[in-house]
Amino acid sequence: MRKSAFIVAAASALVAVTIGEGVSASQAASPTTLRLGYYEDIQSPDPDIQYDIPGLELVNNVYEGLTRYAFGNSTKILPWLATGWKISANKQVYTFTLRRGVLFHDGTPFNAAAMKFDFQRRMTLKTGAAYQVADIKSLATPSPYVLKITLKHPVSAFLDYMSSPYSVKAISPTAIRKHQKKKDWGQAWLNTHDAGTGAYQITHFVYGQEYDLGAWNRWWGSPKPHFKVVQFILVPDSGTQVLKLQAGDLDILHQQPTTTLDSFRTKKGYQVKVFPQMLKTWIHVNPNKGPFANLAVRRALAAGINRAQVVKIFFGAYGKLSKQFYPAGQLPLPMARDDAPYNQTKLKAAVAKLPSSQRSAQLTYLSGHGADIQRIAEAMQSQLAAAGLKITVREISVSELFSYPSKNPKTVPDLFVGSENPDSASPDTWARPYASHKAGLNYLAGDLPAADHLMNVGLASTNHAQALTDYAKAGDLLVKNGTFVTLADVNDTFLARAGISGWQHQIECTTCINLATLRG
Repeated sequence: MRKSAFIVAAASALVAVTIGEGVSASQAASPTTLRLGYYEDIQSPDPDIQYDIPGLELVNNVYEGLTRYAFGNSTKILPWLATGWKISANKQVYTFTLRRGVLFHDGTPFNAAAMKFDFQRRMTLKTGAAYQVADIKSLATPSPYVLKITLKHPVSAFLDYMSSPYSVKAISPTAIRKHQKKKDWGQAWLNTHDAGTGAYQITHFVYGQEYDLGAWNRWWGSPKPHFKVVQFILVPDSGTQVLKLQAGDLDILHQQPTTTLDSFRTKKGYQVKVFPQMLKTWIHVNPNKGPFANLAVRRALAAGINRAQVVKIFFGAYGKLSKQFYPAGQLPLPMARDDAPYNQTKLKAAVAKLPSSQRSAQLTYLSGHGADIQRIAEAMQSQLAAAGLKITVREISVSELFSYPSKNPKTVPDLFVGSENPDSASPDTWARPYASHKAGLNYLAGDLPAADHLMNVGLASTNHAQALTDYAKAGDLLVKNGTFVTLADVNDTFLARAGISGWQHQIECTTCINLATLRG
């Protein structure tokens, strides 16, 4: 399965802020129960299957990997279940020293043999973010708490892969073997249960309704969770979520529309939390048919959209105009610039040279993700019409979007607008899944062989600075070719009752907060 695109209703700012915090502890049904409002179902709580955004928060509070990114606006890699690591001079051997005294939720001990088993599971299943282990040559356990990973060749993003919210996680081999059916590595059982080491464990799981977590009282970390029960309650409509928050039936909401956030900025009893994240609203362009098969039209498309106006209207204080091909924070400016100034005359001139039969195109966006993305699509429709293009806007489902890579590019839509996240802080996990040849998230086949080559050179590089330069060059080629147009860098937003404190957020984990540190 491939990761779901997630269209946010609001977000952005470069620092975490608290707005309009009041006091309304009476809204909480229980001082040790936390209720989160969610828009949509998750793919699976199995870390080797889960490859969507809605499941990130649950999975990363139940399961733990070898390393993680620091909380806050940081890409620093820190120990997690590994207490340290060494990298060989040729950048192909990673030796991790593992944490002692960690127990899985079934009570069995975590050790190197267990972690080796978990890597082998992902390598065998080849699902989710399986590319993270594709270049592993061998796994060894020189001692009970040492895991040695040998790669086939240098992989500049390997530690980022291990720190990714989609990374290989520790899962109890005992639980997997106990619940395995027809050599499925426990997949069926792990779709509704867990066998992790995290601060919380799954206690109740009903697809389409609610998922409940309970604090794991033998967790190795600190501080110990304040909330003993965390409920993920599915409420697809943002308006209904807000009503439930006001009625005291929910405590925290994710990604509310900009207008909703603005209305609660000064309301007593509520708080709006804004965190930086690696999420970008952008446009996929189909270079294989219609008006955008013309290179001049593609190159003029970015200038033909008043991107600054779109960001101001639809993101307000929670979004910033994109200036790079990559999400903010992956590469320093001015690398991989994508900041064409608004000049619709360029697009008008390019379109005017097309036969009238080639001036029509279809623009798509995902259903079920709030009205803002629809309004962005409609604003683009109006602006492109002024340049001489006839744009039809259509809402599509996630399953339809994900079917595009398997179809002939000449039979799928011309444009797709959405908000999407990388798998980690490495630029490889943005460029490769979205823009390389036949990549699962390259919906409209907007790729270039020269860009693919630079991605591969960057991934194999043993020099960090040179790797960034290679990815930047790949981005430059894709921008110049007009196969992607970036709009906004988007932040994570949470609307919550007042009194909740202890917020911790990772820039690479979209809609994720650390549940163990929350208080109130």
